[in-house]
Amino acid sequence: MKKRVWTGPLWITIVSVLVIAFLILVAAKAFTVNSSFRIDSLVGIGFILFIYFRYRNLGIRGWILPLIFLVVLLNIFGFFGAYNLMLFGLGYDKYLHLFAGFVITIALFQIFESKENYVVLQSPLLRAFVMMLGIMALGEILEFVGSVYLGVSEGFLATAGSAASNSASDMVRYDTMWDLIFDVFGGILAAITAILIGKRV
Repeated sequence: MKKRVWTGPLWITIVSVLVIAFLILVAAKAFTVNSSFRIDSLVGIGFILFIYFRYRNLGIRGWILPLIFLVVLLNIFGFFGAYNLMLFGLGYDKYLHLFAGFVITIALFQIFESKENYVVLQSPLLRAFVMMLGIMALGEILEFVGSVYLGVSEGFLATAGSAASNSASDMVRYDTMWDLIFDVFGGILAAITAILIGKRV
């Protein structure tokens, strides 16, 4: 008997294939215009493939996958100028960090909640929140290295790389700190959601 090609419900496979196809198209276009988003697209494809094939073993529930993929896509939309958008005085980047902090915390909570023998911290929710902050802090370090030492001006390896960032406001001057603050807000929203809905988020 042949093993199924997909690892879960058919809708997850369809969504995964559509997102990867979109990222391949963006990568191809990014290569033709020499955009740094070619890196983002290729990393996104690898990340989505990893999540698709490993989410069950990790303990991630299927409903969160589209939100994880959306985090990747929201960054890729920067290729089309999304990072230039502002709403209520906040740049697109801050909303992305808020949403990413929320989704990553929920996904990590699901992972830790499914591993009962993991004992570094007692609460799976606290472990998820702390690890999310570590991941996002690493992301800010990568932005610094990409911007300062690799000359990257857009995408996840760039710091405040948008026209909306061309101001002297504190949101831009302290971009790294504000990004982390919005990550914290997203994590807090995820914690509140997990507490209100219960353990089986």
